[in-house]
Amino acid sequence: MEFRNGSVNFQPWADSEVETAEVTDFSQLWKDGKFPSELYDGDGEAHVTTHTFEKSQAVLCVDMKAKQTKGKGLYRWGYEIPTNMQYIPEEPFVNIVIDDENNKTSEINNQGNEIEVISVWSQSQEMMYATLKTNEKCRGSIGLYCLGPKEESFGDEGSTGRPTRTEPVATLAEIPVSENRWVLGLEDVGEGLLVFIGEPDGVTLELYGYDGTLLDRLKEQTEQPVEELEKSSTKWENGYGIYLTALHKLDEDAYFIHACRGYWIADGKIQNVFSGKVRNYMAQRWLLEKKRY
Repeated sequence: MEFRNGSVNFQPWADSEVETAEVTDFSQLWKDGKFPSELYDGDGEAHVTTHTFEKSQAVLCVDMKAKQTKGKGLYRWGYEIPTNMQYIPEEPFVNIVIDDENNKTSEINNQGNEIEVISVWSQSQEMMYATLKTNEKCRGSIGLYCLGPKEESFGDEGSTGRPTRTEPVATLAEIPVSENRWVLGLEDVGEGLLVFIGEPDGVTLELYGYDGTLLDRLKEQTEQPVEELEKSSTKWENGYGIYLTALHKLDEDAYFIHACRGYWIADGKIQNVFSGKVRNYMAQRWLLEKKRY
């Protein structure tokens, strides 16, 4: 199975007031580019509707494909799962709907880009699992989802499909998130799913079984918030090893390294097997050259 891409869409939260207006001014959203000319009529007017609201609901969206169990070809499907996570930006959320001459619509917004789908493929379960990376603007909870494959849903021999599903194969757990608790990563460790959670005073590792049972939890204290993680992992015959570097963000491209840890996961337990001391020369601004996971 292949995870083609993942994104997060936003729609108004249930109790959020929505202001709707017909506008042609895109300056609030699109400052450095131009929209396709076919979106405009002969008078140069664009057929656009702008929705503005204070709070939004995050919708997890993924596009997936898998080889069919019988015959040739691929079976493709997408998920659009409304979550229990509320996203509250610093400024009102703006969502623009564009109607072209063929009555097709597309939507754009300039907020929430930092909220990402994070997914892992489990070799042992032959399943895709996913959740969302969150930050201090998120409230409520985000699900830990099993997305498939589910063989009985595949098409007939030689056929292809592209249905849209609004529910996962299973929601294993609801992970609480807030301005002081954010999901930073997800790892399949062979006997379950390891969720990394950043907090103002540390990082928490939560190990879930594939049935959603919380098997173990371990928190590491730090002097500064943990907003980003660097990790490397190795699978062994008798367990799973992970080396973790916790980062505190100073500005857009600069981080403070304040924790280096090694963990061993086996038999449903998380064990701290190494605590590296951060040396003085590491306690400085560090410009990252790649996107941190």
